[in-house]
Amino acid sequence: MDKIICNAQFSGLVERFFKCPESIITKCVKQTIKNNPHEKTSVFVVEVDGKQYIVKRYNVTSIKHFLKICLRGTRGWRAWQFANLLKQHRIAAIFPVAFIEKRYGPLRGRAYMVYEYLDYPKGSEYVRSLKEDSENVRLLLANTVRLIQQLKAVRLSHNDFHLGNMLIHQDKPILFDLDHMRRHVNNKFFTKAHNSDIHLFKWYLRDRPQLIKLFMESLPS
Repeated sequence: MDKIICNAQFSGLVERFFKCPESIITKCVKQTIKNNPHEKTSVFVVEVDGKQYIVKRYNVTSIKHFLKICLRGTRGWRAWQFANLLKQHRIAAIFPVAFIEKRYGPLRGRAYMVYEYLDYPKGSEYVRSLKEDSENVRLLLANTVRLIQQLKAVRLSHNDFHLGNMLIHQDKPILFDLDHMRRHVNNKFFTKAHNSDIHLFKWYLRDRPQLIKLFMESLPS
């Protein structure tokens, strides 16, 4: 039997989606963000009953890939768990609606993650629209540092932490793309992963040295 988990208020949507997820994607798609069958994920915006959702499909790209995920599960399952963990700790992240995973006996296959759609700009686009010395930039970077500290408090690393994986609302970042997120027990591994998140964020700003300077000034010493 397939694995289905949803937040209670969306049970009607999930019941319809589960019957034939590909049909919902085909009939209700409003935007295809990416859909290359040779890539591990496809992303769509769909509209159901006048409300929009993000559907992220975790593809099975080959027999070798199936053998890799069939017992441990897709990155989608981990993303679902972390999305709910972030919600529990009141850390700003895209809201998880449902997770559906195809099952073949004990083996796992293609999966679908459904998120509530937020019509906010990506951080990378938002920053490009601002002057480097603007108050909005200062607020955004200060709030990003606050987000990093929140993740640190619960020993989480995002592992793809940059403005392109954040939506921005009122100069505050909202995390998405949680596929690579990890929770750490070992201090050494957590420190390394935490520092890597900071380094990657700076690397994506490498053409904006003033923003890197402001970001580093906002970090606690």
